[in-house]
Amino acid sequence: MPKRKRSAAESTDPAPDQAAINAIFRANFEAKFGAVDIEPVVKPTAPPKPSKAPKSSNNHSSDSLNLSDEDSDLSDSLSSSSSSSSDTADAVEVITYDFSRRGPAPTTKPSPRTFMSSKPPSSTTTSTAPPQKLSKSEQATETALLKNDLALKTLLAESHLLDSTLTHSTAKNRHKALESRILSLGGKPLKKGNIPMHIQKGMKAKQLLKTQKTIKEAKENGVIIDKESKRAKERRKNKERQDRRKGEGRDAGVGHASIGKFRGGELRLSRRDVAGMRA
Repeated sequence: MPKRKRSAAESTDPAPDQAAINAIFRANFEAKFGAVDIEPVVKPTAPPKPSKAPKSSNNHSSDSLNLSDEDSDLSDSLSSSSSSSSDTADAVEVITYDFSRRGPAPTTKPSPRTFMSSKPPSSTTTSTAPPQKLSKSEQATETALLKNDLALKTLLAESHLLDSTLTHSTAKNRHKALESRILSLGGKPLKKGNIPMHIQKGMKAKQLLKTQKTIKEAKENGVIIDKESKRAKERRKNKERQDRRKGEGRDAGVGHASIGKFRGGELRLSRRDVAGMRA
């Protein structure tokens, strides 16, 4: 039996409309990012191909004329496009750098072998850039500003010694200012001579009276001042007690004699020390 030929089943599904899909995507994009005006891309038209129909002798000349005209138009369009592309390709972008204001040089990173060095690493990094040279006028200005800063710092530190009723400072205030400057430079306070005990007691009583008066005035004016804590008070009393004992008990240094007193290169024992040793 002869085989039955299958009829070519044509697809009944319609092709998806590309314009509708593009419209959906465009609407979604504009809803998120706003309207965008995009110029349509013009596709270059290909030159028409000559037909393969048989040519007659009558229209041969007309066809050749048409082809020559089309070739000239195509060559003109190609030359114009090539010239525009060459102009865009030959455009050179020039970039200039201003080296007159150069910033500080970047700090060098530590070498991975720095841990093998015997020198301890420095906590601060020093810049290797040379210092900027200032003009003479700028140097004079910097020096004057530095002097003014030092004078202002000294004035603020010694402002409590100034008296509005006097045109000049007293000798007592000058000595106090001198002592404060020595202390600010890391020096030791000025040594005071041996003061009699009754004068020392009077000085301490006067100092205590001043402190109490200051605290009372601060409370009346509603000013909050620092209060000495119990631990600080105990430390202060212990220090005063140790200063009075002068080397006795816990203040004894290394190699200090526990029995008797060592003076003038000899150990002096009292009767009580000898009796304690015998017992």
